Amino acid sequence: TAVGPKRSAESYRAIARAVELPPGAMVFVSDVAEELDAATAAGCRAVLAIRPGNRESVSAYPSIRSLAELLPE
Repeated sequence: TAVGPKRSAESYRAIARAVELPPGAMVFVSDVAEELDAATAAGCRAVLAIRPGNRESVSAYPSIRSLAELLPE
C-alpha cells in the first residue's frame, strides 16, 4: 500500500516498475473484486482468494483456497 491505493490500476503499474517486470508477468491475489479489477486494468493476472466468510461467486476471476495452488506440481 506504500505505492498507492489497492483499488487503483496505477498502483499495480508502479509495483511492476519497482520490481522491473511487465505487469503481465505478475499474479495478484486478493479476496476483494475491486482490487482484482484494478490489477487486471494494469495488465496483471488476477486470482480470487477464497477465504472464510467471503463469497466464492464475488467475481468471474479464477479462484484458489491456498497459495500452494499457484505452484506447479
